[in-house]
Amino acid sequence: MNVLHVNTYDKLGAARAALNFHYAMLNSGINSKVLVLNKTIEDPNIIHYPIDLHYRIAYRLKHFVFALKTDPNYYFYNLSEAFSLISVKKALKLINFKPDVIIFHWISDFIIARDIYKFGKYTGAVMYWCGLDMAPLTGGCHYAWECKGYQKDCNFCPAILTDKQKNRAFKNLKKKIKYLSDSKISFIAPTSSLEEQAKLSSLFSSKNVIKIFLSIDNNIFKPANRNDVRKILNIPLNKKIILIGSLDIEEKRKGFSYLSKALHHLNEVIDKITREEVLLLVIGEKRGDIHTVLPFETLFMGRINDDAKLAMIYQASDLYVCSSIEDAGPMMINEAIMCGTPVVAFDNGVAKDLVHSFETGYRAILKDYKDMAFGIKEILLTSDKNYKNYKVNCSNLVSSKLSRNNNIKKLIQNIEKQQK
Repeated sequence: MNVLHVNTYDKLGAARAALNFHYAMLNSGINSKVLVLNKTIEDPNIIHYPIDLHYRIAYRLKHFVFALKTDPNYYFYNLSEAFSLISVKKALKLINFKPDVIIFHWISDFIIARDIYKFGKYTGAVMYWCGLDMAPLTGGCHYAWECKGYQKDCNFCPAILTDKQKNRAFKNLKKKIKYLSDSKISFIAPTSSLEEQAKLSSLFSSKNVIKIFLSIDNNIFKPANRNDVRKILNIPLNKKIILIGSLDIEEKRKGFSYLSKALHHLNEVIDKITREEVLLLVIGEKRGDIHTVLPFETLFMGRINDDAKLAMIYQASDLYVCSSIEDAGPMMINEAIMCGTPVVAFDNGVAKDLVHSFETGYRAILKDYKDMAFGIKEILLTSDKNYKNYKVNCSNLVSSKLSRNNNIKKLIQNIEKQQK
């Protein structure tokens, strides 16, 4: 079986998800390649679509002609479905094999619906679009928030602030429906939320929708002795460690304001001895004096590009806290649970599937910072026996839902079904 993955980048979160699928397939004996617009990794199986003069002119023209003023909270990146920037025939020549299966991942600023249609027409491949956010379902938004426009026609899009261009999302979605309705393409939903949204969408409601959790290497992301890992990372052994992701005050959907309030509330409801034991471990760079607004000692680990080190950070932590209030994932929840680290998160995204209160962590009421603080306190102060139960429950969840091999087998079974 020949499989082609298509993604705009080969690095950062969405690219990691795409490459994880790719490497899992290679490990399963499948001939797999990845087509990207921006290549940084030296790997012969990752094929670069060259940015030639034609592309540069077309890219700039597209952004000039179709420029929009948009609300940044919606991540409206798909400016126009009428303007293709690539040659599909050229792309297929570059990969130098005929794919039986094509999986599109995060393809903004690279591939449009007409290109997807052509990939299918020229190859006859079974095609999938993996929803790493809501972009495959909408006329331009990556996160729809409370908007249900994608279920109908995306007209009068709330993300578009330019009054005369309010129908741009409508036009985009109309184009996508035109080309995808004539394509044999299925939707891969990594969460129950995206699965439900896909089934309600005007694009995929009549298509095959399959739920498959993101493929993550369980040979790397697995439980380990907490103290042994802390010694390697030079992290204090006597601290209660709360792991959090990059602290971005500006990014509304990441919910920093709720995280800050939850931590301050936690600071008020625990005793002084416990308060002095708490250490906030942050994946990401230190930005300005952001640490001064947090009530606990804070250690910044910097940007982590190595999965082995990232896994060790999860293994060293007592719990991981995700404060996202609008998310298709994040993948960090999957990774933490695979390392046996309980998770406290708001009730959205993949937390609905993986964070079970008092079992694998605590799922707080959306935007309720006091409920989030309650969950953090519950896990921090629980007995050793109960904490071991959390870790066992995480391991059981990995076996039943997050096994990389099982997820790839499920996808292969679906591919074989679609090929009949």
